[in-house]
Amino acid sequence: MDLTALIEALRQDYVPGLVQAYEAQLRLGHQVHSEVTLKLSTGHLHTVDLLVKGATGNQLLDVRGTDRTYPDATGFVYGAMTIHFGAIAWDAMHFAPSPKITDHAAIEAWTVRWMDINAHHRVAAMAPFGGVIHDLGWSTDGGFDVDFGSAPPDAIFALFHILSDSGTQKLDISTARLPPGCLRIEAIMVRPPNQQKSHMLLQVS
Repeated sequence: MDLTALIEALRQDYVPGLVQAYEAQLRLGHQVHSEVTLKLSTGHLHTVDLLVKGATGNQLLDVRGTDRTYPDATGFVYGAMTIHFGAIAWDAMHFAPSPKITDHAAIEAWTVRWMDINAHHRVAAMAPFGGVIHDLGWSTDGGFDVDFGSAPPDAIFALFHILSDSGTQKLDISTARLPPGCLRIEAIMVRPPNQQKSHMLLQVS
């Protein structure tokens, strides 16, 4: 399996389940917003998969991928760097570049482009999903975690390009999956825009 085939397999293992979850909620007669972006109390932006409005109130739904290990998913060469994959899923990848990234500007710009809060780069063919990432967060080990959401393979290859150009020689990619549980957060909804002023205390499973 080459690198392109691996990335396509990762995405295909996740995105159809996202679409199926959306359609299942519609069949139940619920009002569903896809890819709702929240501004957390820390200022961090995070996009949840679905906001479901039902008879019992609002519920946030995140479709969890399954971590998988792919045979021979190691030793890929991209530009000047070598990429090694462990157990991974499209919605929870931990990137550990070596040497560590010291200038975050290019990756932050990539995040703005592919999170696409202002809907400048929506993928019409994917409606009601927009072809966007759902999160990027920096970790204490100098790496970062990405939820690629509904983004196309172009998103991860653009990230590989940035990392290679920045001097990364080795890139280890593994799961960023958190243990099961709930996180209680205070957030302001910033997408859809008509919900911009809504303050909520949310239970995210």
